[in-house]
Amino acid sequence: MELISRKEARALGLTRYFTGKPCSRGHVEERFVSSRLCLKCSNVATLKYKHSHVEIETQRDRLYYRRNIDRFRTYAKKRRKELAARKQIQGLVSQ
Repeated sequence: MELISRKEARALGLTRYFTGKPCSRGHVEERFVSSRLCLKCSNVATLKYKHSHVEIETQRDRLYYRRNIDRFRTYAKKRRKELAARKQIQGLVSQ
């Protein structure tokens, strides 16, 4: 991974940068330009929030699904076709 400072990343319009130095919790990961958090710490914080706010997250997921149901149905239809094609190809190969 290429070493780049936060200042350089910001000048280049990047959202993440990598210094090669460990964060305060010891992770050597890329960091976000906006918050200076490393990716691992950010993921841990997100999971911690989601586990402590299960009902809110469930409501948010349901609302998102209802608002985007056409997108979900289109994706599911496409995915079923891909899986059927893959099964058909595997059936031809195994014979």
